Amino acid sequence: MQRLYKFNHMISMVCIYAILFTLAAPGIALAKGSSPLAWDNVLRLRKGAQVSVVLFSKKMYQGKVDEVQPTSLALTTAAGAMMIPKDDINSITTIAKPKAANPGLWAAAGGVLMMGIGGLVNSGKDISNLSNGQLPSNHSHAVEITGAIVAAGGVAVLVLVGKPRLIYQGTQAPASPAK
Repeated sequence: MQRLYKFNHMISMVCIYAILFTLAAPGIALAKGSSPLAWDNVLRLRKGAQVSVVLFSKKMYQGKVDEVQPTSLALTTAAGAMMIPKDDINSITTIAKPKAANPGLWAAAGGVLMMGIGGLVNSGKDISNLSNGQLPSNHSHAVEITGAIVAAGGVAVLVLVGKPRLIYQGTQAPASPAK
C-alpha cells in the first residue's frame, strides 16, 4: 500500500509540474533579450513576412517585407511598394498566417482524450477484477500520465504559435522640421 501511495504522489507531482511548465512557457519564450522590441528584431524578418506598421503620424500600413536595412523598411502594400524610414515607425507587429488548424489545439485535445481513454480502460480492468468487493490497486497510470504531458505540451504550443507579435516599438516621434 505504501508503494501505491508513493506512486500516486509521483503521478500527481508530474501532472503539477506539467501544468506549471505550461503556464511558465510563454514567459520563458519571451525572456530572451534585454530589449525585446529593438530594431534587431526587424532586421531578422525574412522577405515576404506579413507585418503591420504604425507610424508616429498614426498612419497604418499592412503588407509584405521586401527588404530591411539598418535605417529603413521596404514594404509592399496593396497601394504599392514603399520605403519607410526607421525614425518614422512607431511600432511593427508580425501578422500570423491564418492556420486551418493550430497543432497545439489538436495535441491538447488528443492528450485529454488519451487521459480519458486511459482512465476508462483502467476502470474497466478494475471492475472486471473485483474480488470480495475490493478494487485491485496494481494497474498502470502510464496512459494517463502520457495524456497529461501531451495535453500540457499542446496548450504550450497553442499559446505560443500563430498569434500576432509586437516586434518593434519606436522610442520617440521624429523632431518636427523648423519653420
